[in-house]
This record gives sequence, structure tokens and C-alpha cells, in this order.
Amino acid sequence: MAAHPAGVGMTPDMDLDYTDAEWAESGAEDALGATLPEEFIVLHRQWMWANQQRERFYELLDATDPERRDEFASLAGKDAGHMLAWYGLLWSVIEAFEDRGIAFRGRFGEDIAAISDDQI
Repeated sequence: MAAHPAGVGMTPDMDLDYTDAEWAESGAEDALGATLPEEFIVLHRQWMWANQQRERFYELLDATDPERRDEFASLAGKDAGHMLAWYGLLWSVIEAFEDRGIAFRGRFGEDIAAISDDQI
């Protein structure tokens, strides 16, 4: 899989690969609070759509001719469109979790906070 592209609030040295222990820490059993199962199903479905966009983005990025990298950098190609759809869908899930008081904990929560605090 390709390396994660640096985006808003991200630095090239950010390690976005989490260990199993870090994932476990990010969402303890009580993290969902009073979220109804129906709400969680909708959030999970939206996350799945975001993940499908991520997978397609990496497929296209891996297949991108090095000479087309400038097109990607200008966000004009299909690969960039999948990246933007992935980011938008994923961010809507993050906001929906926050709106429901679902806490992001540990290193994952710190990374979300760092990206959320970034000013464009």
C-alpha cells in the first residue's frame, strides 16, 4: 500500500499506522456512550463508504504514471477525486461521532485533535 499522503494538519513525519493496542485504547467499551445501535450502523456504513474511496484512491495512486504526478498535485485527476471524497466522507463520520459525544482516545484521539485544530 502507498504511504499516506500529507493532508491538512498532517506532517510528513506523522505515523498513521496504529498498533492493535493503540486502536483498543482509542475506543474503550464506554466510548459509544448513549449512541443508539441504529445511529452507530449509519455511522459505520458511512465509514465503509469512506474506506471504499480510500482503497480506490490507493489503487489509482499506485497505478499513476510518475509523469502524471503533477496532475495529481493539482487535484485534477480521478485519483485526487477519490482522495477528496475519502477525506470528506471520513471527516463527516468524525464530526458525527463528536456531535454524539463519542470520544476519540489515545494516540488516535491526539491525531484527530491535531488535524481538527489546524487552520487553513
